[in-house]
Amino acid sequence: MKAEIVIKDEWYQKLIFDLKKLAFEKIIEIKHSIGKRILKDISRFGKPKYGNKTIKNLAEDLDCSQADLYACMKFAEKYPELSNDIRKFSWFYIYNHLLYEHKEKSKENEWLRIYNIWNLGKLESEEDFFGIFPSVFMENLLHYHTEKNDLIYDPFAGSGTTIDVCRKTNRRFYCSDLVVHPGRKDIEKWNVQNGLPKDLKKPDLVFLDPPYWIQAKDKYSKSSDDLANMPLDEFYNIFNNFLKLLINWKVKKIAIVIAPTQYSNINHEFEDHIFKFHEILSANYRIEMRYILPYSTEQYNGTQVEIMKKEKKAINLIRDLVIWDLKID
Repeated sequence: MKAEIVIKDEWYQKLIFDLKKLAFEKIIEIKHSIGKRILKDISRFGKPKYGNKTIKNLAEDLDCSQADLYACMKFAEKYPELSNDIRKFSWFYIYNHLLYEHKEKSKENEWLRIYNIWNLGKLESEEDFFGIFPSVFMENLLHYHTEKNDLIYDPFAGSGTTIDVCRKTNRRFYCSDLVVHPGRKDIEKWNVQNGLPKDLKKPDLVFLDPPYWIQAKDKYSKSSDDLANMPLDEFYNIFNNFLKLLINWKVKKIAIVIAPTQYSNINHEFEDHIFKFHEILSANYRIEMRYILPYSTEQYNGTQVEIMKKEKKAINLIRDLVIWDLKID
């Protein structure tokens, strides 16, 4: 049985390797090649599964829709050999004429997470800016906890994910940061230690993705005003004072995303920041929802894993995203 599983994994990985070389071009030959490759493996391992993987798995690994893969298969089935005439067709034409039973019923909602554990797909990256909040998570946050035209305030705007998703989803925004990401003229330079910006109108939701204290030391900036470069007591003091400003303003919703500190902490002690923040908010706000955002295991190297094993400590691999809603008087 174990040998069989290994074989399935090997051919499936080869399939992924082959198709990744093809999947991101939009020319007819490549779409035809994808369809033929999938049909070949389906005929070998059975439909709709290839070994222990499904069409859905394959689509996720290729970062495309299932409907797109079915369209490739239909194309390859209808035209076993690719003639010069077919090469003149646009993929849009082929896609719309060959896609029958598997219409893209939910392509526009492929980003939607149904459950409160939000994993990134294998090709949904955290992008190339340290500490970035993935745009697919921001889309879900705004979908579940805001409405169109709501005003979103993000004082730790980073590379501008909040702005980009707000524009995409018809939300208004006010975004600022201590250090403005190069090229982002739509982000205001602002230090939260100075309170709230004077020109900020009362937001419907405040999104807080603060620097992760010592976990991110010097990674955002070298500034002594950066929360990531402060001792923990200063980090809490400044952040809690900022939360109190929001409480006094009676902001409708507050969302905070943060990971517990563990490996970077003294003696690898587990510091669960989200509970500290709840102590400040609980008198005026109720928890509307809590989401778990797992990291990949690549967060830790082999040496770190062995150290934690010897200390008999399980390793944290999640971020918390908690949304608080203002209690009605």
